[in-house]
Amino acid sequence: MSYPNQPRPGSALEALEKPRPGGTRDDKTSQYRDLKMKMKDEKLERKVQEKHQKHIAKIKSMPLHKIQMEVQKLQMDKAKAESDWQLEQRKHADSCLEIEEEIKLCTQIKQEQEQFQQQRAPSGGGLPSGWTEYRDPKGTPYYHNGTTGKTSWTRPSGGPAPPPPSAPAPGRYSTSFLASPLAS
Repeated sequence: MSYPNQPRPGSALEALEKPRPGGTRDDKTSQYRDLKMKMKDEKLERKVQEKHQKHIAKIKSMPLHKIQMEVQKLQMDKAKAESDWQLEQRKHADSCLEIEEEIKLCTQIKQEQEQFQQQRAPSGGGLPSGWTEYRDPKGTPYYHNGTTGKTSWTRPSGGPAPPPPSAPAPGRYSTSFLASPLAS
């Protein structure tokens, strides 16, 4: 005869009831957690099996034509799931292709800029070490030293770079955005 508080044979609780020789507190805590997890898994498995058994009983009680309709519905659900999966696969492939094209484009632009900079280098020699030439939106060259963080409008020579200008050259940039609408 089985009592409600007794563990079922082969269950995680039965394993917890068995005495274990030796072991530290950490071992017992770990064992307790493992057994709790095993009990949780067993409970979930029982629920899944019960649900499956109920579903089987429901299908067995259906008339043949309803079973046939259920099979057709399940086949349509399966076809839709496969179609959705294929659509997601295509979207993923398209996304990967777009990224690859973007990488190619960026690489090509970088190579073109490097070639342009090499062609623009004066015959007397290139820029000093650490300096790179860039262009502003209007095409005016400026120079940046990645090592020191300095930027200059004038081409650096072999010595230290000149300090960056404190203000842009007159007429070079519009300052209309600085005007306050309240000032008028």
